[in-house]
Amino acid sequence: MPDSAPNGKEWFAFFYATLHEHGLLRRVLDIGPGRGAYADLLRGAFPDVHWTGVEVWGPYVERFGLAAKYDRVVVADARYVDYGLLGPFDLAVAGDVLEHMTKEEALALVGRILAHSGLLAVSLPIRHYPQEAVHGNAFEAHVKDDWSHAEALESFGGLVAAFYADGEIGVYVLARDPRLSRVASLAAARARERFLESAAATSAR
Repeated sequence: MPDSAPNGKEWFAFFYATLHEHGLLRRVLDIGPGRGAYADLLRGAFPDVHWTGVEVWGPYVERFGLAAKYDRVVVADARYVDYGLLGPFDLAVAGDVLEHMTKEEALALVGRILAHSGLLAVSLPIRHYPQEAVHGNAFEAHVKDDWSHAEALESFGGLVAAFYADGEIGVYVLARDPRLSRVASLAAARARERFLESAAATSAR
């Protein structure tokens, strides 16, 4: 689906804000934006950050107005993009993307992105979640539809933070540069504190 699950996005928004507060965000790469959910969530509050979107399905660009949501939109299969021509980036986001390819392709893509981005945030379903083509878009089919939290923890190198949301979605932050690992880990911890504070405030109403 061009939509991505809401699970984990509040935590990610706090993580993003914390990185921005520390001056660590200037350029962001959004892999598979679909309708542009992450741009909708974050760009209005942080307009100084440059966003590039890489979308495999060209019709989504016009349908969801991606050209107005991103500073640059590249229509291409993320598995074959030369990120050296687009980057470098401070943060890349692959939201509900990796389940649309084999595990081998997913891990190769993670490595290629991290070669040109200091941090990578991956969000994916962590339960059995089959899906076929949607509205004629074969790229929407889930190829690996059985990621688990344990498998993600074992598979992603450079892992500095993980957020397991409601038994549905896992969010994993990876770092290319070991010097960023501590900063990202602290930002993730602060994001978790903010998330819990927000949840407590909401439940108290």
